[in-house]
Amino acid sequence: MCERQWTEQEERIFRMVHHDFDGLTIREASDKLGLSTRRIQYILKGIKKKAPQLFPILTKRENTIATMLLEKGLSIEQIAIASGKTENHIKVIIHRMKEKGFVIPNIKEPVRYTPEHDNKIKEKF
Repeated sequence: MCERQWTEQEERIFRMVHHDFDGLTIREASDKLGLSTRRIQYILKGIKKKAPQLFPILTKRENTIATMLLEKGLSIEQIAIASGKTENHIKVIIHRMKEKGFVIPNIKEPVRYTPEHDNKIKEKF
């Protein structure tokens, strides 16, 4: 199979917008390079055809939330508190990440005690 080569422009744009590098928005990258946002999107689409494993590209906020979820193991509630956002806002961001194709394992919220749990306890320590 023939490996497709990246152009210098493709690599520069990729490094500008990918969350592992500069993490700029498409608008910020287009302003820096003097290209239209549409042109940047077109180039990113071409890059995705050449190297789909490098996608999805997350925003800075999405990347921060992904780090909190996957590496730090924080719950949605803990992320909301740490970021000063509401739980619903964090859930919307996670939903957007999933729509982009980002894989997030099932998030389990911590079990909270309620009196109904008493009759389900089989053995107390």
